[in-house]
Parts: sequence; C-alpha cells; structure tokens
Amino acid sequence: MVATGSINTLSTKWADNIESEGSDGQVRRFVHPFVQACAMFLGEFLCLLAFKGVYYHLRRKNNGAEDRHDLVQGNREFSPFILFVPAMCDMLATSIMYVGLNLTYPSSFQLLRGSVIIFVAILSVAFLNRTLVKREWFGIAFIMLGLVVVGMSDVISNDNAGSQYTRNNVITGDLLIILAQIITAVQMVYEEYYVTALNIPALQAVGWEGNNAHGVLEDLPDALAQMANNYQLIIAISGMIVSIAFFNFAGISVTKEISATTRMVLDSVRTLVVWVVSLLLVWQKFHYLQLIGFAGLLFGLEMKFPWSHTTIVDMINNDHKVEEKCHKVTSDIAAGKLNMAEFVEELGPALTHTDAAVRAKGTSLLSNVLKDLPPESLNEEQVELLCAFYIDRSLDHNTVTPMVLVGIEALTHMANLPDGAAVRLLRALFERVPCQSQKKPERTLYFHTIVALAGRKTDELKQWGADFVYGVIDAMEGERDPRNLLYLFENMPTFIRSYPMHHLAEEMFETFACYFPIDFHPNPNDPVAITRQGLAEQLADCLCATPELAEFAIPLLLEKLDSSLIVARLDSLALLRRSLELLDVAKVQEHHAELWSALKREVLPVGSTSGAEKELLDAAFLTVQALVKNASTSESTEKTLLDQILLSVMGGLSEANSKQFEACLRVELSCASASEYGTVYVIGKVVPMLLAQLNVDGHIDTRLANTLVDALQRLFTGCAQWYCLDKLDGALVGQVQKKFIEILLQEPDASEQKRLALLALAAVPEMVTSENRYVVYSTIVKILLNATDKSASTIDAVQQCLYAFAIRYQQEVKEVVLEKLVGHDYGTSEPALVQLVFKTLGKFVLYHGYTEKMVNFFLAKIFAPEDEKIAIVAMETLTDVVENGNWGELGRGELYVQYKLVDRFFDHAGDKLSSEYLYAMAQLIGAVVRLLSVDDQKDLILKRLPTLQLQKRADLYLASGLLGYLDQTVPLVDHFENLVTDLTKLGLESDDERVREVCNRLLCSLFNRMPDDEHHRGVLKRLLKLLREELKKHNHQAVVILSWVGKGLIARGHAEAGEVIDDIADLLDHPTLGHMAALAFEILSLEFPQLHLPLLRNLFKQKLFVWVMNKLEKRMEQYAGTHLKALAFVFTATPHTVLKMNLTKVGPLLLKCLAQDDDKTVLAALTIVLRFTREQAPFVQDHLQTLIPALLKLTVRSSSMKIRIGALECLLYVCKYPTFLLLPFKQSALVALQKPLDDPKRLVRNAAVAARLQWFVVGSTEEAKNDK
Repeated sequence: MVATGSINTLSTKWADNIESEGSDGQVRRFVHPFVQACAMFLGEFLCLLAFKGVYYHLRRKNNGAEDRHDLVQGNREFSPFILFVPAMCDMLATSIMYVGLNLTYPSSFQLLRGSVIIFVAILSVAFLNRTLVKREWFGIAFIMLGLVVVGMSDVISNDNAGSQYTRNNVITGDLLIILAQIITAVQMVYEEYYVTALNIPALQAVGWEGNNAHGVLEDLPDALAQMANNYQLIIAISGMIVSIAFFNFAGISVTKEISATTRMVLDSVRTLVVWVVSLLLVWQKFHYLQLIGFAGLLFGLEMKFPWSHTTIVDMINNDHKVEEKCHKVTSDIAAGKLNMAEFVEELGPALTHTDAAVRAKGTSLLSNVLKDLPPESLNEEQVELLCAFYIDRSLDHNTVTPMVLVGIEALTHMANLPDGAAVRLLRALFERVPCQSQKKPERTLYFHTIVALAGRKTDELKQWGADFVYGVIDAMEGERDPRNLLYLFENMPTFIRSYPMHHLAEEMFETFACYFPIDFHPNPNDPVAITRQGLAEQLADCLCATPELAEFAIPLLLEKLDSSLIVARLDSLALLRRSLELLDVAKVQEHHAELWSALKREVLPVGSTSGAEKELLDAAFLTVQALVKNASTSESTEKTLLDQILLSVMGGLSEANSKQFEACLRVELSCASASEYGTVYVIGKVVPMLLAQLNVDGHIDTRLANTLVDALQRLFTGCAQWYCLDKLDGALVGQVQKKFIEILLQEPDASEQKRLALLALAAVPEMVTSENRYVVYSTIVKILLNATDKSASTIDAVQQCLYAFAIRYQQEVKEVVLEKLVGHDYGTSEPALVQLVFKTLGKFVLYHGYTEKMVNFFLAKIFAPEDEKIAIVAMETLTDVVENGNWGELGRGELYVQYKLVDRFFDHAGDKLSSEYLYAMAQLIGAVVRLLSVDDQKDLILKRLPTLQLQKRADLYLASGLLGYLDQTVPLVDHFENLVTDLTKLGLESDDERVREVCNRLLCSLFNRMPDDEHHRGVLKRLLKLLREELKKHNHQAVVILSWVGKGLIARGHAEAGEVIDDIADLLDHPTLGHMAALAFEILSLEFPQLHLPLLRNLFKQKLFVWVMNKLEKRMEQYAGTHLKALAFVFTATPHTVLKMNLTKVGPLLLKCLAQDDDKTVLAALTIVLRFTREQAPFVQDHLQTLIPALLKLTVRSSSMKIRIGALECLLYVCKYPTFLLLPFKQSALVALQKPLDDPKRLVRNAAVAARLQWFVVGSTEEAKNDK
C-alpha cells in the first residue's frame, strides 16, 4: 500500500510537470486534473475485471474454491449502488486533490493528506460509536500542529513570481487538498461501515467504485493530443492507472481486515517516500519546517495509535478474524510485551458500551485471551482485578453471561488465584446466574468452574458451609444433558466425600436419585459415544459416595426392584451391593426381611429364563452374597439371616429332582461364600440333606446322583476358600469323604461322579484319611495310564487332584504315584498317552522337592537309545517347562550348570539321530540358552561354536540351538561370514526340507542382529549377488533364502530391505519362479512364534506395506494371480488402521483376490473384507454390486470350508447396509443361499441359516422403519 501509493503520487506530479503540444499547437504543461482522475478510476475498474477473472477461474474447479480464496471470498450478493456514494466521494476528492497538486509541492500534497486522520477520527466518533481516549486526542493535536507547520513552510519558502509555485498558488493548493481530505474521510467511514458489515471482497469493491465514477468538466481532446505528442505522458498516466489499482485494493483490504484509521496511518507513511523523492528530483527545495512538520505528524500518529491497543479495540467490532488475533495478544501478554491491566483498560469502551452486543464481543475477547493464557502468566493483583470485573459482569445482560462464564472458568486455572476469590466467584454465580437457565455449553462451564474451585480451594469453601453445598445442588438439579451428567457423575463422588453435607445429605441424594435407573439411548452418530452402562456405573458412585448417602439407597432400591424392566433391576442389584459394602449391619438389619423378600423373587424365578434374565439371576446371587457378608460382622445377625434364607429354600433342597433345586443350591452357595461362619453353617445344614438323598436304599438314578455329588463338590470347594475344614463337624466330614472314596472305588473311571469326587478331593485333600488316600492315588495312576479313552474334563480333574495331594503329601505322592508313573514302560504306549503323562509329570519339575527326581527321569528318557520317540516327547516336555514355567535361575542352575545339559547334547548328537530328534534337541538347547546371562552365552559360543561343522546335520541343529535365541549383544564377528556361507550353501543344496528350514531361520536371525558396519554389509552384498546368480538358474531355494534374509532386514528397518523386496517383486512375473515369489511374501509377512528376531523396529509392518504398494501399484491392471497372492499375504500382516487409511487402493485389489482360484489368496482377502464389512465401511457399500455376487459364488467353494463360512459371514454383515442398496440382490441371494443349507459341514449350514434368514427379512416393514 505504501509503495503503490507513493508511485501514484509521483506519477501524477511527473505528468503535471511534463510539457507537450496541445490541440491548438501550443506547448504547455499537462494541466488536466479531471483526466487524471478518470485514469485513476480506470485503474480501479481493472480490479473488477481481475475479480471476475479470478472468480470464474476458481468456479470452474467445482470444489468451492471461490468461497475460500482470499481475493474473492466474502459476500458477492450486494447491490453495486452501495458503493456509489464512496465512488462519488473518491472522484470529487481526487479531482480536487489533483487540482491542488498542480498548485503545490508533491511533498506538501502528501503531508497535507495526513489531515484525513483528524476528520476520520471525528467522523468515527460521530457515526461509528468510537471512543477516543486522552492519548488519541493528544495525537490529533500533534497532527494538527504538524499540518500548520507544513503550511507555514509552504508560505515562507516560496514567493517568487517566476516560479511555478507562487505563494497564492501554494496556499490555494494546500486549502484544496485539505478540503479533499474531508471528502475522503467521509468516503473512508462510509466504506468501513458498509464494506466491513457486508464482507464485500476488496477487488470487487474497488472495481465497482471505479465503474460508478464518470469523468466530466475536462478538455478531453486537448489531453489526448498532449498524450499523443509525448510518450512520457503515456508512461506517467499508465503508472497512475496501475498503481492506483493496487493501491486502492490494498487500502480497502486494510479497511476490511483492520479499520479505516489504520488505513490512514499506512497512507500517511508514504509521505516520507514522496518527500525524499521530490528532493532528489529537485521538484522542491529542502526547508527545515517541513521536517519539523513531518516529525510532528508522525509523533501524533504514534500517540494516537499504539500498535497493540488500537488494533485490539478496532477489531472488536470490525475484524472477522478475531480468533486468530487473540492468539497474538495472548502470546504478547504471556511474554510480558503487553500488560493485562492496560489491555483491559483499552477494552474499556467496549466492555462498558451501551450496546449489549458490543459488551458481549469485548467480554468474549477478554475471556478468550484469558482462557489461552498459561496459569502462571498473571500475578495475584491482576487475577483479583479480573475476578472483580467478572463478578460485576455477572449482573449484565444474558447475551454477555456466556462470555462471563468462559472468563470465570479460565480464572479457576490461574495459579495465583487469591484467597477468598473462590467464594466470591461462586456466590456471584449461585445468586446471579441460574445454571439451568443457561444453554448446554454454558452449563458445562458452570460445572467445570464448581469442580475446579472445589478441588483447589477445599478449606476455603468448607468454611462457607451449607450454603456452598446448597448452591451446588441447585446448579445440578434438573440437568438433562448426558455429557454434563457424565461429568458430574465422575466428579461429584470426590466432592461428596470431601465436603460435609450438613443437613443436605438427603437432598443431595435425591438430586442424583431422580436419574436412577438410567434410561438412556446413545446417538449412533455420536463420534464419542456415551453408553448407558457408563452413566449407570458413575451414577452408582454418586449414590454410594459415602455411608451417609448409601443409607438412603435401601428404600429406593426396594422400590426399584419391583420394576418390570430388567435393566432397572440389574442396576438396582448392583447399587445394592455397593451400598452393602459401605453400611454397618445395624443400618441394614431392619431391612433384612424386605431385602430377602425382594431378592427371593429374583433368585427363585418361575419358568425358563432368557439370556438377559440369566444375567439378572447371576447379579441376584452376588447380591445375596453381599447381604450375608454385610451381616457377618455380627454372628447373631448373620445366623438369623441365614435361618431366614434356609427356611425359604429348604423345600427345594430336599428334592434334587425339583426345578428349584439348582437355584436353591446356588442361594446357599452364595451364603457360604460370604464368610467363614456362613460356610460352616451352610455345610452343616445342607450336606446332611444331600447325603440323605444320596444314601437311599436301592438304586438311585444316575442323573440324580450326579446332581447330588456335584452339589457336595461345590460346597466343599467353597470350604477350601475359607480353610475351615477343621471347624466342621468331624462326623459329617467323615461321611462325605467316605462317600467320595466309595465313588472312586465303585464308579467307572469315565463317570461324571468320579470326576466330581476328584475335584472335591482336590479342593480339600485334608478331608481324606491316611488309609483312604491310597485309594485316591490308585485312582489317579489308573486313569492317567489309561487316559486315551477319557474326556479332557476327567483328565483335568485327575491332574488337579494329583497336584493338590502332591503339595500336601509330598512323600506319599513320590513313593506311590510318581514311582508308578516313572517306572511304567511307555515303549508300547500310544504317543498321545505318553505326551499326556509326560506333560502331567513335567509340572512337577517346578514343584519344590520334586525337581531332581523329575529332571533325572526326563534326562534318562532323552539320552536312552532304545526309543527315540519317547526321547522327543521328553525334550518337548522340558522345553515347555523351561519356556512357560517361570523357571528362571532354577532352570539355568539345574539344566545348564548341574546337569550340563548342553554339554551332554554336544557329546550325544550325531548324524545317526533323526531330524525330529535333532530338532527337538535344538529347541531345548535354545530354551536353556535363552535363560543364560550374556556372559554365560559368550563363554558358550566361544567354547562350542568353532567346533561345529555345519555340513554335518547334527552340528547344524546344535548351531541352531546355540544361535536361535542368542542375545543381540553377544558378538559373532569372527564367525559371521563363515556361518552365512555354510548356511547358504546348505539351504541351496540340501534335499532335507527340515535342514533347509533350519538354515533359513538362522540366516534370518543372523542378518536381523548383524552390526551395521562395512564388513557385515559386504557379507550381505556378496550373499545377494550369489542369490541373484542362482535366480538366473531358476533355483527355487534361492527365492526362499532371499525372502528369509529380507524378513530379518525388514524387521530391523535395514536400508537394504527395500532392494530385497524389489528383487522378489520382480520375480512375480517370472514364468517358473513367480509362484515361489508369491510364497516368499507370505514368509515376509507372517509371524513365526519360534523365530527369534532381536532387533524389531516400530511400524516395520507398515513399512513393508508401503514398500510393496509403491513397487506394485503402478501396474495394478496387469496383475496376475501371483501378484494378488503376494499382496494378500502383505495385507494380512498390515495393521487394520493402515489398510483403512489406504482402502481406496487396497479395496479394488481385495475384490480381485476374491475371484482367484488359490484358496490362500481368497481366504486372506476374505478375512480382511469381513472386518471392513462389520465396520460398514463406505468402500464396501460403494462396491456391493461386485462384492455380493463374488461372495455368493464363494459360499459353494468345495475346496475350503473356511472360505464358505467366511463368505456367509460377510453376506450376513452386508445386510446391515441400507435396504435400498440390498433389494436388487435379494432374490438372487436367497436362491444362491439354498445350496449351502445342504452343505455336509455343520458349521457351514449354521452360517448359511443365519445369512439366509437375515437376507429374507431385508425390506420387511420393521426393517424399513429401522432404516428410517
């Protein structure tokens, strides 16, 4: 604006000084001010052309850019005649100024134009409701003084008759310029009032101003003749046109973005530029008064417009980008560049304005700045000032109240909040701002303010007393917004526990009780959904925040338990349990009869129960337990309650065939689990009833016997919880153990009674007498050694019983059970039996007192030459114990140090051993090495690795055990290259698939852990070169090795990984290696549990996805089956969120994969498509016409049951999409889904029934309503 304005003034004056021949043939100066004014308006009109050009260019893009671009955004729907008044003012003022410019100096012209600030300020006060402070009036006075000095310099410095600038001419010119400034001030104020209010684009506004002006009162032929006779005039006029276009565009933009006064400030700055250039061009002489006048003018501008304050005040009403500038003000205050008190002072006119809307804007600006300030930015005095202001403003108009709440909430976070301020702020809110009269955002601020102050100023607010609690209750009462309620429910328990409720405890409880039980249905479109369950749990915290409140909950819950709504009863039971945890038995005892009566209706239901009712039933049993537990603090009260409960269920317990038996038994089990006394009471009362039914004369039905034994087992399992066997009646315990032993002796091993008896004895092995324990041991051994035809539940019961007795009776178990199991000849046993028994014995390795015996047993089997299969099972058992048994130092000490397991393997291993034996050996060595310290690992590698010759099969497996789980800090520099060479050679040449697998995994681990130095990179490059040579020979194993090496490099994020991926991707087009290349991507993508990769880089799976997509996406249309198979493997390993972000690229490829013949490709793609279908991804919706036929075809794919089930599940979830999209496919889907109904696999038939049923109801009346 400054540059183009200066050029405009100088171009105009240059044209005035140019002499040229006119239309009458006379040579004279170019004195055509009105032509110059018309040239100015032509320049302004060019802005309109530019506006239209930019607007239509952006409009052609059809993306809404015309509403966002800085040059054309704003209101375009306005009448151009709004700008007629400023256009006329501009034309008149410009013409008068150009006449004055012909008569005076250009620097005086420019200096005198500064007087426009005076007139703009006066008119702004009169018409724009501006208020000028003292500083601004002093500024205006200095500007007037500067203008007087400039005028005096013009009068004093020139009185030469022969000069162009005579005294009369200069005085006349100066007066004309001042007159023009009055007209210009009118134009500026008019523009600010209308242009800012209408948000007119600057280019458009300037253009219409130029179009509305018309040149008159001018000798146009003479002006044109002079211009034709002197090209310099054309240049000067062209400079005027171009500069005025840019100058006015910049000027009106400043008016729109900031204010008219700011525009005038910038306009006056160019005075210095014009003055200096005029002196340099000798268009005038230097006079010291001009310098004084110029200094006075600038000083006045500085006095009137300090950069920060004036900008803030002006922008309150005029700037539509207030939010952006608030951040600048905030940073200035935080940095100490701007004082908060001065800022508030400058906002004073807006904060005290008669218009409530202006006060709201001013308060909003202050509150937003305050909200963004760091807590330590203000001192205590400043915070006190702001507190007083906001307390005063709490009485203001309701349009100001929201901003007041923002400011008060911001003050609560200030570090220097003074003492007493919390009470004053909250009193003002409670008395002057009714919370529930505000809108939702304001109520949220209200609650945040209360919670923040209650947490910070606890002592201060406690002294306020009951009035504070009452104010909080009044603010909360009637709140309906779920987010505000969730916030209150989360924070009020702490409040209730921190503040005494005085006489308002019941009122506080009732405030929350009105929401119980929660009846809330979340909005499905809510991005951060609030659940009913979440609200219910938080509300329960409030209702049971203290025992004082929990006492009021009992009557409420008794009422709510009568509700017909299951969810209401569930919430009531949950709240009752919470209340019982807090209340003393004396507070609950009076309600025992009512509570049991209500609970009895829940625990003894009539008829069958649904899934929801089963949940209610479970909750009721838990509540019975809580009720008895509450009573357990008083033995007499507990006995009375237990008598009452037993009396109610005795009828059901006395008849095990009745439908009520299970419910009654669970009631008693709930009572027993509540306390030790309850267990003793229930067993003493119930067990005799059960034994009486079990010991009847004659035959007893098997199902009934199973029910009774199960009840006994459950009761004594509960007894184990309280360790109260010694408090039970000895005779009763003897009868029970006698019955269990009888069952062990008489019932078949596979019977349910024997299983239950074993579980009961496992819970309380102490009940079995010494002579009867050998019956238990015999039963355990018999079942374990004949376990092949036993159920898994029976075996589990046997193992539990064995381990329980092993802990209690160690010596007996060693001598009786373990001796028989260890001494058994497993050579003729089935492999499954050997694995089961060895797995059972393996756990004894971890039991103190059994370790030595069991380790010796397993080592004897491992190194026994007679049966290699048993040795393999023994090694697998020890490996499982070492890896999953938390053995730690014990494993290191026992196996590595004491038994020298690794050394024994090195002595024992040979090529005569089978690959299966050697593989199991390597796994066990690896598990032991993993437990060793780094120093022990280094010593082991130094001792054993140099002796190995990998060409020997046994040595290869030994190396695999040593290196498989080696710590990454153990150096292998001396062996690395030889290892890579030998392993690569074996991997390429061996015919043994197990050997090749060991080599490949070792290479993967080695390259994953290798140091990234020149030597190791050289080894890698030589290996890659060798493999590429082998690829030229069509060696399939080279592809496999390349993929394993690449896997190790990718996992660590090595730079060469991308090169390996490129090599494998290029092979996908290979006629003979393409299939192997696709399988190589499976190796790159999948996780192998037994593969040890010491270096794992974060997000390496995402990196693999990016590498592969960058390599292959350019040829998407040319993909063959191998490409799609490779991509399917990569997509399977890629995190779902990454696939979701790239679904536009991935989706079409997944659809192509579904059409492939390879089952692995289809299954991988189908799994991913199923996830997106469950999420109702928009991509799936857009491609239903392709997806549904493909899925229907897959439902009858005979080669894979998993594919058929996956396709049917996808079709089931597809039905969640809008009905109008599904109806075109409904008939064909129902017909196609008939065939899977007859599938030979039950799981497929079940999936087909569910899918077809869902498709059958597509378009039904009820579903259509749900869609709406």
